[in-house]
Amino acid sequence: MSGLRRLDDLEFLRHGWPLVEMPELLLSKLVTDSAPRRFAICALELAGDRLTDAAIVGWGLEFRYVDEDLEDEQTEVLVDLIAGGMARLSTADSVRRLFPEPENVRLVWC
Repeated sequence: MSGLRRLDDLEFLRHGWPLVEMPELLLSKLVTDSAPRRFAICALELAGDRLTDAAIVGWGLEFRYVDEDLEDEQTEVLVDLIAGGMARLSTADSVRRLFPEPENVRLVWC
């Protein structure tokens, strides 16, 4: 994800602007560029090829960060299921495996 940055990568610091002059702007940019993505987990009820009902069964957050030791992006997903329970996964797509009918589960990014 190209939006991930470290403080020393930001354009503000390349221009030599002192951190004391604009800490909120600098930190706001860092936080915005690194914000987690949120998604709803929706279970579909189908009758043949027709959708008869749908429900939100959980929420998830996808975090991406740079692992400096590996010099690579890493992904971590936290899921909170409405029926109870939480899960920690390596990809958002793997959320579907938590359900008995994964083909009837959709992730809706918001």
